[in-house]
Amino acid sequence: MKKTATQIACVASVLCLIFVLCTTIKAEDAITLKVTPTVYGASKGGTQSTIFIRITPNPKNRKLTLEWDSDTGDYGSSEMELDGENAPKVIDSKAGFGSHVVFYSGNYVVKVMLTRSDGQTFLAQQTVSDLIADQEAR
Repeated sequence: MKKTATQIACVASVLCLIFVLCTTIKAEDAITLKVTPTVYGASKGGTQSTIFIRITPNPKNRKLTLEWDSDTGDYGSSEMELDGENAPKVIDSKAGFGSHVVFYSGNYVVKVMLTRSDGQTFLAQQTVSDLIADQEAR
């Protein structure tokens, strides 16, 4: 049976895709994120939360970007430069970024992005819920 150019191209594309998928580093292998507490009751002064970030050492690790965004419009971000393999393996928001993150009313999405010198990026995210806002919505 004679293969057409389209069939050959299709098989080649599938093989390339399989190769890329098999060699891509999963985000959870490069970076993980844990926010505590994950459910809180917002007060006038807000709730202090600590964000723990675990990074797999790599000589190309250059920058961490931390962002938080709520459904009520409260948001913030912070960046931290990394020194490759010499960067800390575990960073908490107080020590690494200079302060705890304070969550006010609303549900938040917290994201952390690791950027490497070759342009590769890895993203981890977690949702943090406002127990009081959830109960009032019911």
